[in-house]
Amino acid sequence: TFRSAPAGLNAEILSEIKNSNSISVHIRRTDFISNAKVASYHGSCSPEYYVKAVSMLAKDLDQPVVYAFSDDPQWVKENIQLNFPTRYVDHNKGKSSYEDLRLMSNCKHQVIANSSFSWWAAWLNANENKKVIAPSKWFADERVITKDVYPEAWIRI
Repeated sequence: TFRSAPAGLNAEILSEIKNSNSISVHIRRTDFISNAKVASYHGSCSPEYYVKAVSMLAKDLDQPVVYAFSDDPQWVKENIQLNFPTRYVDHNKGKSSYEDLRLMSNCKHQVIANSSFSWWAAWLNANENKKVIAPSKWFADERVITKDVYPEAWIRI
């Protein structure tokens, strides 16, 4: 649980999230692509993964709204074209980054990256009807065993 209530813009966005068919989309890039060693171990999800995942979730929702969270928001705006209203949440930095976790975990549904940050947002989501879409390939290094990464109800693509 979070120790304090959200304030300012985070409180405003949280209210929007709770009052819409919200889909959290987390796109992790910076260290997963800029560091060759990290990239060869983790890899990163493609723009096509995100477009397909959001489309899968949105087809069953009335007026879905996407909340996009990323460590590289400008790249997301330029490279991932979603056909739904999208709010780019890019104001939480440094010590306030935990606020993104709060906002993500309150969305009705999640599209997660192969990232523990987005994994925890999906895990902490208390919506009994949540749908979580996760990448079927969690690590680029295929020697890593991932059988315990995904809860049974999560959809892998």
